[in-house]
Amino acid sequence: MTPSPPRPIDALVLLQRDHFETADLFAAFALSSQDRAKQQLATRICRALTIHALCEDEFLYPAAYRMMDRDLIYAAEIEHASAIELIDAITASSPADDAFNATVKVLGDQVRHHVAEEEAELVPRLRQSGLDLIALGYAIAERKQGLEAKPHRSELCRPPPAAARLVAAK
Repeated sequence: MTPSPPRPIDALVLLQRDHFETADLFAAFALSSQDRAKQQLATRICRALTIHALCEDEFLYPAAYRMMDRDLIYAAEIEHASAIELIDAITASSPADDAFNATVKVLGDQVRHHVAEEEAELVPRLRQSGLDLIALGYAIAERKQGLEAKPHRSELCRPPPAAARLVAAK
């Protein structure tokens, strides 16, 4: 069955929903005491964050880069790269590993910091930018739908962030 096309939605609302969903997953992880549940939650967290970061890196940040302070976007891309390193460590481990819980906690702390900065600095600027947030939201939703159809996180490819592409081009 072919999934239905995504409904038009404001890009920032769509991405903020992801923020709420991952916050809920981190909270559930913190409350969980069973290794199996922790593993399942960590897998869901890592997959959701990977998809979210890909969508921001491919759509939101390039649009924002053209309209605002580049340092803000560079910082967000560096935060994504750091999160992906932690995600890779988490997916390569299990609750039996001594550092598993701590690594998930650090990832949660970094994500909360990243979200707070995005929502305080990036979101208001994008709201005032005149950017077509509905068209951007549609593109992000369509890409997200395609990524979510892939059964394994390993099938999600990560293009280099715009900052890395710019440095490599010099």
